[in-house]
Amino acid sequence: MIKIKHVSIFLVFGLIISMSFSVATPVKSLSFTGGFYSVQNLRYSCSSMCTYWVHGANAWNNISTKVHSSRHYGVDSDGHARLYGTTTTVSGLLGQVFPYTQYGVGVDPIYDGTGTGRWVFAIGVLYTNNLTSDQMRRAVAVHEFGHILSQKHNSYTNSVMYPSYGTNRLLPSNYDKGSLITRWGN
Repeated sequence: MIKIKHVSIFLVFGLIISMSFSVATPVKSLSFTGGFYSVQNLRYSCSSMCTYWVHGANAWNNISTKVHSSRHYGVDSDGHARLYGTTTTVSGLLGQVFPYTQYGVGVDPIYDGTGTGRWVFAIGVLYTNNLTSDQMRRAVAVHEFGHILSQKHNSYTNSVMYPSYGTNRLLPSNYDKGSLITRWGN
């Protein structure tokens, strides 16, 4: 990987984020170095927009034997994602993921102050007032669940992790699948 320059992003794909990364030449995998310790049995709960969150999670299942998520109805525990639908006053903001470690809330997913970047849980949000169609809700849920699985935005326009909504990006592309396998294993 050849580093070109350091960039801080605060608004991408209508998502307000505060992570820093190095812009580099295209690489096989664009994933966070942090995230959950394992996503082989990632549990999630949802209180609204569940149809879309279940679709988002299932879109990433069966790509790798090391990645499997399932809906959980019990008490929250470590390695758990909490998924919601709500509204926002920010025009164009479609969804967000907020990672949490034992050291704080809303931490940088790459570096949390401990050097591990390991999440205890994450909160995913779909902003219902800005999602204007069923197709858009499904696509954004897949994209946001990709972040829960440590996938970053990338520059491949057919990728579900491309940082803007597109009607042709409803499921992980071959590039997304390769990135997920590179991050978690086959």
